[in-house]
Amino acid sequence: SSAGFGKNLRHNMFSRLQGLSFSDLDKFSSGTVVTRMTSDVSNVQFAYQMIIRSGVRSVMIIITAWWFTFSISPAISWVFLSFVPIVGAIGAFGASIVAPAFSRIYRMIDEMNNRVGENLHNIRVVKSYVRSDYEISRFTRISHKIYDYFIKAEYVLNCSIPLFNLCFYSGMLLIAWLASHEIVASGNNPAFGLTTGNLAALVVYALQILFALANLVAVFVMSLTARASMHRISHVLQSRNTEVVSKHPLTKLSDASVRFENVSLRYPQSDNTDESTPAEQEILHDINISIPSGATVGVVGATGSGKSSLVQLIARLYDVTSGTLFVGGKDIRDYDSSSLREEVGVVLQKNILFSGTIAENLRWGRTEASDNDLRQACEIACADEFIKDLPDGYNTHIDQGGKNVSGGQRQRLCIAR
Repeated sequence: SSAGFGKNLRHNMFSRLQGLSFSDLDKFSSGTVVTRMTSDVSNVQFAYQMIIRSGVRSVMIIITAWWFTFSISPAISWVFLSFVPIVGAIGAFGASIVAPAFSRIYRMIDEMNNRVGENLHNIRVVKSYVRSDYEISRFTRISHKIYDYFIKAEYVLNCSIPLFNLCFYSGMLLIAWLASHEIVASGNNPAFGLTTGNLAALVVYALQILFALANLVAVFVMSLTARASMHRISHVLQSRNTEVVSKHPLTKLSDASVRFENVSLRYPQSDNTDESTPAEQEILHDINISIPSGATVGVVGATGSGKSSLVQLIARLYDVTSGTLFVGGKDIRDYDSSSLREEVGVVLQKNILFSGTIAENLRWGRTEASDNDLRQACEIACADEFIKDLPDGYNTHIDQGGKNVSGGQRQRLCIAR
């Protein structure tokens, strides 16, 4: 059941991420998403398994053993319960220190994953500028921080476990001492009190309770790590798509006209972004443009002036912060987002290809496109010529990110798509 629980959790997280708007996705870095869908889910899955297998069984053993102890000696049976508040206090104290430590650990793991991903993605630049030592030092700093937090958490856990054991064995000694006094007082006569046989039974039940409590301690320790992971997973699952959805969305464009009316755009602030960073600055301010259907328009501007942002608004990759954007004479927010993007072709600055054949990549633009449609699109994008020179043509396999084709070829394939 734990395997199914983990599978469903990962599926729900991935489905939730796929349903979020671009502005909502910007709140999560790629590193934190990978960590939450792998390490965090594994932690929660293992804790779930421990609770189902060991936790429930241990609780049943404790209740049953205590009931038999109560049937032998009600007075001694209450000794077991007297240690519950002590064990609970030790656990609460450990949790107050360990849980925040694990939260910091997972945040640092997110940062480490981001660093590693960035380094591997830009390894050619790192090697070209001989910055390997610098990258190693950055990674080492993060790794040392994770180590320090782990040592702190392990120290608290290592101190808590002996305290738990002290409580358990103190309870055993107290039970044996009280039972021996009753045996002496009764003269080992069952008619007047406890006997040595009763003491042996009490010891057996006490050992069962002891081992069951030890299992609960292990479950408790695992739940501390899973608690931080579950909080991070819940953050993803509870995320909601903030994109405005019309009650009666339009699915067809009447024409290809575009009109910006007093449009401003401010990108949302990431969870990892400080409030003083430029993420809160307006990228576009009070833009007014009217482009008739069929017109060809070039937008020229300095680096960072918002040219790409302007294009992304037309495909509703982001929503305008203020003002109104009209496409086909209708407010862009009145359209169904999927239908709109099927009608709008966007070639982003970063030319991204996926692992698979060239034909499979091209059909991202239109899944039902025929082979002839693919060739026509590639001819328009000036990509057909180099595709024909490839051994397998349109069935040539593309590596992840399009690493086995040149930058210019990637760009042409993206235009054709």
